[in-house]
Amino acid sequence: LYHRHANDSLLQSNSVSLLRRDIWDGMRMEARAVAASTLPQMLEVYSRTARNPNVLVVWLEEFSKHFKRTARKIFRHLANPAENKLEQLVALAAVHDKDRMSNKERDEQAGHVAHPELKHLGKLIFQQLLDAGDPDILRVVRMGAPLRYE
Repeated sequence: LYHRHANDSLLQSNSVSLLRRDIWDGMRMEARAVAASTLPQMLEVYSRTARNPNVLVVWLEEFSKHFKRTARKIFRHLANPAENKLEQLVALAAVHDKDRMSNKERDEQAGHVAHPELKHLGKLIFQQLLDAGDPDILRVVRMGAPLRYE
């Protein structure tokens, strides 16, 4: 749904317009595109690095739920700074914490963040397609499992 209003879809580079499709077809098209490009790349990188102690795996959802804790984890991994420096780094990074943003700042970034109602609708449609056994959606779910995406 987000890509119906943004121009960074994998499909845009293939000159396929989501605006001419209904939401269900658009979801299927996105699933095919992600399964053919992004997910295989993510799986390869993850499988090669997940057990490497020099690589820190950070899930996007960690930032959404625990921004400061996740930022501390990243800074400790990268530089292991003294505690007072660590808190300074976290404070500097906090400007990117969407939960601390004003409504104006959120509105300015709205082009890249799905509106909560659209996000909810997208989840419902995805679940309907999954329940119906749509092969493109099933493929994305299977491929995303090792990456903890449900």
